[in-house]
Amino acid sequence: MSPTELAATADRIRAVAAGLRENGSDQDALDALAATRELTRAISQVQVEAVAVLQRSGAFAAAGHRRPDSAVASVLTVDRGRAREIVRAADHVAARVDLQGQVLPPLLPAMAAAFTRERPQSRFI
Repeated sequence: MSPTELAATADRIRAVAAGLRENGSDQDALDALAATRELTRAISQVQVEAVAVLQRSGAFAAAGHRRPDSAVASVLTVDRGRAREIVRAADHVAARVDLQGQVLPPLLPAMAAAFTRERPQSRFI
């Protein structure tokens, strides 16, 4: 999904929020709330994968960031603790590149598989 497609998706999500505000029923609100759980997981996955790509390419260092979490905090406008969590996840569940340019498997392959596995839609309420 391209950045343009992500922006269009964000616009659709904002439209859902506006619809709930204007005339959403309790069931609509419960369904939307349950759906946000999956959206949050998907967004986290995009963030972690994007950070992994930027780390592998050396983009953070090239931009003058000694630590990737400072760049992530700046781009996402989150605190450094949350940025560290995203970077740590990328460090553990994404493929890495060694100094010779060889691609290495994730540090935690089982966690990587679970992280990238699609989850079935479920309803708790």
